[in-house]
Amino acid sequence: MAATAALAVLALAGAFGLGWRLSGSGAPAALPLRKLAIQLDHAVGEAVISPNGRYIAYTKVKSAVHGIGSLSVHDLKTGQRRQLIAEPIVRHAMWSPDNETIAFSAVEPPGGRYSVGKINVRGGDGIKLWDRNLSFTGGVWSPDGESIVFASRPAALYELSARGGMPALLYQPDDAKNVGYFHPSWLPGVGRRTLVFSRGTRVEDAELMLYRPGSDATPASLGKGFSPTWASDHLLYFGNKGDFWAAPFSLRSLASTGDAFPIAEVPDMQRPSVADDGTLVFVRVDQPSQMQLLWRDRSGHEIERVGEPLTYISAPTISPDGRSIAVSGGKHFGDEIWIQTLDPAKLTRLTFADDRDSGPIWSPDGKHVLFNSYRNGTPDVFVQSAVGAQNAAEAFETGRPANPQDWSRDGRYILYATGGDGQTDLWYVEQISGGWSEPRVFLQTPSTERAAAFSPNGRFVAYVSNESGRDEVYVRAFPPSEGRWQVSKRGGTQPVWNRTGSELFFVEGDALNAVAVETASSFAAGEPRSLFHDAHLEGLYPAPNYDVHPNGKRFLLVDESATARSSIQIVQNWHEEFRRPIGR
Repeated sequence: MAATAALAVLALAGAFGLGWRLSGSGAPAALPLRKLAIQLDHAVGEAVISPNGRYIAYTKVKSAVHGIGSLSVHDLKTGQRRQLIAEPIVRHAMWSPDNETIAFSAVEPPGGRYSVGKINVRGGDGIKLWDRNLSFTGGVWSPDGESIVFASRPAALYELSARGGMPALLYQPDDAKNVGYFHPSWLPGVGRRTLVFSRGTRVEDAELMLYRPGSDATPASLGKGFSPTWASDHLLYFGNKGDFWAAPFSLRSLASTGDAFPIAEVPDMQRPSVADDGTLVFVRVDQPSQMQLLWRDRSGHEIERVGEPLTYISAPTISPDGRSIAVSGGKHFGDEIWIQTLDPAKLTRLTFADDRDSGPIWSPDGKHVLFNSYRNGTPDVFVQSAVGAQNAAEAFETGRPANPQDWSRDGRYILYATGGDGQTDLWYVEQISGGWSEPRVFLQTPSTERAAAFSPNGRFVAYVSNESGRDEVYVRAFPPSEGRWQVSKRGGTQPVWNRTGSELFFVEGDALNAVAVETASSFAAGEPRSLFHDAHLEGLYPAPNYDVHPNGKRFLLVDESATARSSIQIVQNWHEEFRRPIGR
């Protein structure tokens, strides 16, 4: 599916940022197009049009790169909007073929657990179809309405009954750990079930794949591209630079019938959606969010802002000497690790994989940063020099997806979380001559344990568990032994120790709480007391989104200095510009 600019090129201009033209001699006159834009005062993560072209389901997110939000539906016939799910849990939306129901994937507490549900377009109570800790990277309702096919990372395709139950594995490649599948879509009217989807580790190297569920054939590559969608005798997809392409495609031969050509170049355009009549819908980011670090005192009063804003910032962590800050974030979409020095103030990008590097953890000497990365296709533990002098390397082998949690102050141990199928456990490795030991269990239960942190003396570990049915903060001795102490009383996440080990902080809702603790001999904890409230502390994940200064007198938090705004772009009859014989 070679992309060639010699064919018609659609460039964006005009009232809604859309302009259309044909190149080449003898081109027919442009037919009238209907272009609409729904302007919104917030960021939108995804917009999906119903098969009949009447409704648009979309997610309201905290920022253009957040990805998870509340679910609403816009009725193009009446102009009315209705919120269906108020909680910020929805990532992907999928329409039933009868336009009556929206299936959705969700990431919900406790512990950021994945689930799939459905809800009527007119509202009411949603129905949970499936609830497991398995990633969901896009899905589509089957044409007969009986099932939902979805992709995951590590790479796999699953089919879930629209009535609920356990999903069936349709296909998983031998190299599943090192690659992901994304955004499956059905090809219409071919007399057999045929899917197209994306395969890769990132957009830049993704391939378009074709697969017939139930056949003995393995998925076949259709060439480079990401997030394919069928529309008007063409296969639409993203190129490797975020541009939007169309390729003439035969449903009879299941092959390309001509060269692909670019049809849109929209900065920060989100994944497109197409109705049965060819109406094209996509999200455009009109104003990216801006986030910035700031210091608050123990009463919550702002002391000062830190460094320059980024499009997205999360998981700030202060170096052992208090002179630098590592964060997940970036100036563009996607996660990288950045280092903000305080004196002098300078922001430097540390990682360059363009594939979800997040959750930085400082080494005890401040010379290295440990982080979670998807550059191998699944979450793994990587380490890199804090000054960027070396390329990142995998810290140690676990044999399973792993998310680093903490590095003990003596440098001897690293805690990490791993698991699946609805629960996450805590494991650790010990530094030995020549590297790291084989992984060992710290805590393995039927519940989900995450957000683990060593006490400064290394004798205890604070962590978050949902064993009671909601997230609470607990402490256990390290190395593992009998004994467990519950620190939070009415729910808690994001535990952080102060540098002396005399206080343990955690978040309840949007409130930062402090607890006086004793760690010199055995563990003892006082009563939690609320310090202040901050909306940016509240989130789905139990990992800390703040840190405490070495002096224990101020806290580093993330603040949104500029609110993101998006618009939903609607283009009808766009395909009329390309009237020419297409092999069927």
